[in-house]
Amino acid sequence: MEITAILTDMANGNVAPEVAHRLRATNLTVLRKPNKKFRPIGAECVWAKAISLMAVDAVMPALKTCFKNLQYGVGNNIELAIEKVRQDFQVKGSVAMLDGRNAYNAISRTAILSAVYGNTTWSPLWRVTRLLLGTEGLVGFYEKGQLVHSWTSTRGVRQGMVLGPVLFSIGTIATLRQLESSFPNASFTAYLDDVTVAAPPGMLGQVCEATSRAMRALGIETNEDKTEVLHTDGPVDMPAEYIRPFARVLGGDSKRPGERADYAVVQRKAEETDRLFRAIVELPFAKHTQWRLLSVSALPRVTFLLRTHAPVHTRAAAEWFDDRASQAYWASSWTDP
Repeated sequence: MEITAILTDMANGNVAPEVAHRLRATNLTVLRKPNKKFRPIGAECVWAKAISLMAVDAVMPALKTCFKNLQYGVGNNIELAIEKVRQDFQVKGSVAMLDGRNAYNAISRTAILSAVYGNTTWSPLWRVTRLLLGTEGLVGFYEKGQLVHSWTSTRGVRQGMVLGPVLFSIGTIATLRQLESSFPNASFTAYLDDVTVAAPPGMLGQVCEATSRAMRALGIETNEDKTEVLHTDGPVDMPAEYIRPFARVLGGDSKRPGERADYAVVQRKAEETDRLFRAIVELPFAKHTQWRLLSVSALPRVTFLLRTHAPVHTRAAAEWFDDRASQAYWASSWTDP
């Protein structure tokens, strides 16, 4: 009963200023990405996660309706987004993948709050959003358990924030819908901050420029270094350095007609799970932790590859994963009495 009362008060915003400050504060974890850059993760406290999950559950049906056939990052399946992009590519003749630079942290918080409070559909989110984003939050960076730097968060949402994907998507959906209306011959597919534009080759550049301009108005700059373009044949009005014969779209491969699939990419993605298998075998985890590493982390990664690529492209990767899983199983302590 006490926990229920606490969660109810927090969800309604009935908390002391000191408690609200602590709910907004986060410990920053910095992870190195494969490209040697860094990804900051600002995980929330468990209380903020709990009230956020309650709020998301209340609006999930409305989110699915609002985002249908456009924003696939919330309440939908990434495989659906990949399939839509592939179909749009075949129909329209060209497609461009646009990435927002540090989009989660860059989007205008005013844009998010205006979108949330401007629609009564999102009223279950109002109080929680005001509590967590209504004022600046404290971000702390720790090294060896000691606070070495702190600053205030005044823009965007944090990676690691339960409400982050929902609020980011609500903050951008009106802009994406307006782009759909402005370019009826184009098709847009969003997975959170990744926006894919499909259009006839002669107008792709115009649509991409308008998309970048619209996202810039929200505070999000397009990362041109990550822009990739595929087209079927003939000229396309995009810079030559963006054009690819093969591209990874949301983790699934897309290619020009006649181009061979890159088997090595699928194999490499599968073998990225090897570090998890090594951890299962080499580190002193409890049995249930070993199982969780396999079932919740390693297995979904390979399942994703199987669901988004043709069987002929994944057979070798699947066989490698099966062998590795069997080795980890017998080397671990799962079968001990």
